[in-house]
Amino acid sequence: MPRSAKYMIRVIHNMKHSAATTMLEAGIEINVIQKILGHFKYSINFKKMNI
Repeated sequence: MPRSAKYMIRVIHNMKHSAATTMLEAGIEINVIQKILGHFKYSINFKKMNI
């Protein structure tokens, strides 16, 4: 994979999880955020969002 493609994947990944943290701070329930992210286990959400 070209270097620029790897960079874009990383940027998109970081944006996705930054948005999830913002939603959590805004009071959106974790199960709603879980569905948006496509994660099936709460433990994945908590680990990635540093909760």
